[in-house]
Amino acid sequence: MDMLSAILLDTVLWLALGGGMLAMLVGLLLLIAPRGFARVSRLANRWVSTAPAARLLEKPRPIERFFYRGHKVFGILLTSGAVFALHYLVSHGAATGMLAALARPGPAGDIMAVALTGFLLAGNIVVLLVGIVVVVRPSLLKGVEAASNRWISTRETFNTLDSRSDLPDRAVARKPRLAGLTLTVAGFYTTLQLGLFLT
Repeated sequence: MDMLSAILLDTVLWLALGGGMLAMLVGLLLLIAPRGFARVSRLANRWVSTAPAARLLEKPRPIERFFYRGHKVFGILLTSGAVFALHYLVSHGAATGMLAALARPGPAGDIMAVALTGFLLAGNIVVLLVGIVVVVRPSLLKGVEAASNRWISTRETFNTLDSRSDLPDRAVARKPRLAGLTLTVAGFYTTLQLGLFLT
């Protein structure tokens, strides 16, 4: 296991340990003082709507005028980036490097590396051609732009996410001691297991 994976695993385990301890404390509070927990829950249980943020994201922001005004600069940047990427892919044995990066020996790894290399080569060739067209004659792309420049509203998705569900709260309010016992046992078991694993 490399160092990054070890750090990520340790982080997840320590967060899970903290979550287990918190669940145990909340469970004990529900067992000992369910009415006190209900008061704290009412104070902390505030609904934060995502509607204002969604309204900001919902506005289309056209950039065509800005793009066409500086089309030569954008075209040169696209062409330069594509040339650099193509040069790197061709001259540095990209398939071999990707195979090593994928770290999957055998035919499956070979197929994935070759497919990824082919995808990157084809993509950069398309970007190179688009960059040249943008520098020389950007009006040729207006048909493609008109076909692809469609506004897709996210309002329905955000409205679904913005609906409130208080089913867990109602379940805990109906049987606070049972919820407390469940949380205490689950938190104790998680804390014990992870504590033994991490020490």
